[in-house]
Amino acid sequence: MRDDKYDGNQPERTARDKLREQISVKDFGAAGDGVTDDSITYFGNLPTGDIVLANNIMKDNGGFGIYVYPGVTKVTIDGNILSNNSQGNTYKAGINLVGSAASRISDIEISNNQLRDDIGNTTYFINISYTYLVKVTNNRCVMMGNSMAYAQGTASDCVFYGNRSNRPIIVSPSAVDCYQYDNFGINPKTLVQSTVPSTGTWTIGDRVQNTGPSGANASIGWVCTAAGTFTPSTAWTANQSYPAGVYTNANAKVYRAVKNGVSGTASPGHSSGIAADGTVLWEYVSVHSAPVFKPYGLLSEVRTGKAAYSGDGVTMLYPIPHGLSGTPSSYQVTPASADSGTAGIAYVEADAAYLNVHFLSPPAAVGNNVLLVWSAQC
Repeated sequence: MRDDKYDGNQPERTARDKLREQISVKDFGAAGDGVTDDSITYFGNLPTGDIVLANNIMKDNGGFGIYVYPGVTKVTIDGNILSNNSQGNTYKAGINLVGSAASRISDIEISNNQLRDDIGNTTYFINISYTYLVKVTNNRCVMMGNSMAYAQGTASDCVFYGNRSNRPIIVSPSAVDCYQYDNFGINPKTLVQSTVPSTGTWTIGDRVQNTGPSGANASIGWVCTAAGTFTPSTAWTANQSYPAGVYTNANAKVYRAVKNGVSGTASPGHSSGIAADGTVLWEYVSVHSAPVFKPYGLLSEVRTGKAAYSGDGVTMLYPIPHGLSGTPSSYQVTPASADSGTAGIAYVEADAAYLNVHFLSPPAAVGNNVLLVWSAQC
C-alpha cells in the first residue's frame, strides 16, 4: 500500500520512514544508501532559491558572519548566533546582503538571530545593499559597533519589526519603502553619578540618575535634550597612529576610529557613515558640539499655611517662618483680612528661614488683624 501523501511519480517510502513520519531523501529520487552520490538528485529537487540557514553558531571568525552574494533570492536566516565576528579590527558586518546594480538580492527573511560583539569591530549587524523585499524581525543585538542595521540607499521594501538592540537602525534617506515598527533598545544609556555629564557622546533621551539628590532644587537626574560629543581628548593629526575606539575631532565634526591605522595628510570631513583616512577608518559620530542636559524629576518641598499678627500702626515688616530646608525657589503671600489688604503688600523676599512680607503702610493697631495666606516651595 502506498502512502496517500505521495503521488505515483515518487518512490515508495520505507516502513521506517513512515513510522518516524519523516521525509526521506528517497522521496526526491535519491538512492539514500550512504554510498551513491545523491547531491545532484537532491539539490535538483529543491525549489530554486529556497534556502534556510538556521541554528548555526559563528564565533570569533575573521570574516563576515553570513555573506549573501549578488543574485541570491528566497533566503531565511533564522536562529543563528554570531559572536565577536570581525577579528583584526577589520570593517565587517555580521550579516551582509551585498547585491549589485545588475544582480540584486531579494526575498530575504532575517529573524531570531543573536549578535554579540564585545570588541567593537562589527560595524553593522545587518548590512543591506542592492537588496529588496527584506524582513528583519525579532533579532537581538548587543554590540560596540556602529548600528544594528543599515539599509543603504540602494535598498528597498525593507521592514524592521520587533528587534532589540543597543544600537540604532539606520535607513538611508534615499532608500525606498523601508519601515520600522516596534523595535526596542536594549539597556538604553542610563548612568548613575552625582553630577551632570561633561565627557562622552550622548544622544537625545540618554539619562543620568543623580546619586546625591539633596538640597534646594535637587533633581532625580538629567536627560540629554540635544545630542553631541564633549570635546574628545585626542585631536586629529596628520600621519598619526590611531587605535580603534579612539575619538577625534576635525572640521567641526567628531569621529570614532573603527579600524587601527595611520592617518593621512587630509583631515576627515564626511558627515555620515565611514570613510578612510590613510589606513584609518573613521566613523562619523556627531557634529562637534557639546550635548545639552536638562534636570528632570525635581525634588521639591512645599509648605502652605495662614499667619496671623496683631498690627501696631508702626511695623511694616512681618516675617513668616516657612519651615523649608532651604531658601524657597517660589512663594506667594496673599492678604486674608481687611486690615492687611488696606495696608497693601509692597513685596515679599525669602531667605532660608522666612518669607519677609513688606507692607506699603503699617497695618492698623488691632489684635490679630493681619491675616496672611502663604505657600512656599524649594
